[in-house]
Amino acid sequence: NIILIAIPQINIYGAVIGSIVCQITVFIIEWMSLSKAAKGMFSLKKLFVKPLICNVLMSVLTYYAYEASFQILSSNTAAVIISIAASAVFYGGLLLCFRIFEKEQLLRIPFFGKIILFFDQRHVQSK
Repeated sequence: NIILIAIPQINIYGAVIGSIVCQITVFIIEWMSLSKAAKGMFSLKKLFVKPLICNVLMSVLTYYAYEASFQILSSNTAAVIISIAASAVFYGGLLLCFRIFEKEQLLRIPFFGKIILFFDQRHVQSK
């Protein structure tokens, strides 16, 4: 961080860049260590790639939900609230569609367990 901050063209953004690089480095080292200790119990696709895809799709929806809400309501506060609510629901749906969580994990969530059981009784969910 100090080295990057000292460069006049980068200045305070050096702290941001340094922090991100540091966190990515720690993640990679921890991931390698955990994968070695757990001997392949973790799927990089399920733990990183799928959530990243969900995050990108949610970000796109958030942007367009905000823009549409602001155009209709002309209120920044209302547009932000609507876009956050829409994004949360959309992201939750994406997590389910991409099957990021196991059914047993979902059943542990107090209200969500009832929803899963409801759909299971009607044979809607396939897993």
